[in-house]
Amino acid sequence: MELTAKLFQTYIKVLPQTSCWEYLGAKDSQGYGRIFIGGKECKAQRVAYQMEYGPLPSKARLLHLLPVGQCIGRACCNPGHLKIFEPLSHIAESQTRKTTLGVKICKNGHRITGDNIVTETRPDGRIQERCRICCQEKWRTRKAALKEMKMATA
Repeated sequence: MELTAKLFQTYIKVLPQTSCWEYLGAKDSQGYGRIFIGGKECKAQRVAYQMEYGPLPSKARLLHLLPVGQCIGRACCNPGHLKIFEPLSHIAESQTRKTTLGVKICKNGHRITGDNIVTETRPDGRIQERCRICCQEKWRTRKAALKEMKMATA
């Protein structure tokens, strides 16, 4: 475990303003840190949590305690920002948040109501509602990147 801890530390950058541990190694498609330990791919958040507090139950899931703005989110693996939760209690907690606010809120804190909803049909047929402001920002970023690539090749 000592070798794992030393290896893991090389992929961590502590951000002083949020006390987040930014994982600098490989990330999956959702932005969560991934690390190979003993030939097995593991989530960086789980590794950090286990190094700090000991083994997790096999089906345990971790939840970030701090909201966006106080924590960088998915790339953060500070065990102090994480807690173990039961899936049913997490659903109840998110339902409470929706009802107390009266609206859904995206990961960047925008209200997902009225004109700020983009409805998409996923490949598996499910309907997904997303934040229009975040989608537009993502589209602008992609368009700028494509324009840069095009100008670089010209």
